[in-house]
Amino acid sequence: MEPVLSTVDQEPLISVVIPAYNAGKFLNESLESMRNQTLSAIEIIVVDDGSNDDTADVARRHAAADLRVRVVSQQHRGVVAARNRGLALARAPWVALLDADDVSLPTRLERQLAYLREHPDVAALGTYGYRIGEHGRQLGVFDIGDADLDQYRRARAENEVIHLLASSVVMSRHLVQAVGGFRDYAGMVEDVDLWTRLADDNPVLALPERLVLYRVHGQSASTQRFYQQMADTLLVAENATRRRSGRPELDPPAFHGMLESRPLLERLQRKAEWRSRYYYRVAGGLLADRKLRGVWWLALSFLFWPKVPLARLRSQILPWLRTRRLSR
Repeated sequence: MEPVLSTVDQEPLISVVIPAYNAGKFLNESLESMRNQTLSAIEIIVVDDGSNDDTADVARRHAAADLRVRVVSQQHRGVVAARNRGLALARAPWVALLDADDVSLPTRLERQLAYLREHPDVAALGTYGYRIGEHGRQLGVFDIGDADLDQYRRARAENEVIHLLASSVVMSRHLVQAVGGFRDYAGMVEDVDLWTRLADDNPVLALPERLVLYRVHGQSASTQRFYQQMADTLLVAENATRRRSGRPELDPPAFHGMLESRPLLERLQRKAEWRSRYYYRVAGGLLADRKLRGVWWLALSFLFWPKVPLARLRSQILPWLRTRRLSR
């Protein structure tokens, strides 16, 4: 790629924050996807979170070739600290997120900024996306988030948690900072917690266009700590209900103690469903990379809770197959 000669003095329209921990294997592709955006007035902040691989070297090579790229390093403190560090350094009124193993399609930021200019009351805007495996092969779509105000209002009225694909989000820097940024207490779902808190007072939506490639692989934090992620999502939902009714939020120990006090059958059913979700996630990454053992993991998903893979196949695989047929 040719060096970008724009100066760092140019005011960016969007600041892109990429937290990176031992992400050297994927970071080059992620950074190239941002440098190739059709919206060029951006800055790209890579927060190297104490990596011990070549993450920092990869990031610095891009910074040497493109003045829009900035690299900061810190001791390993986790994704919450890395994202908050990037937020603190951002200069633009809008901040885009991208995980170091995901990829943004070229028109992503241009399309999101156009929507946000037409809907200035929206606090955060995600997009839909495609699921890809470790080596970039597609296997399914990832369409989450409320696509219009009616869906948002219904979810808000029912105190539902707000799910967005984190790597697709562009959010108001001012509003995010006003609610305290990302919080450690939310564990593995610090992003869901932030979207849900933003939604207390402002619309949080998803642009129903597939503009991100979401990578599913065994090394990702969301795969390695999947069960904690599920429990933490329930914590965010409980605290959304409490917060909006004027009651104090629960801390994680109190909430997890409450979960373990539920009837045995309820706990067993919950664990079976979560296990099915985990097996389906692993299967998706393996099958995307054409590894036959993914069939075994998919079978396990059906064994533990058939509703999970059936629902996922309907929402992720069938729309993807239709898209592929239409593109031929």
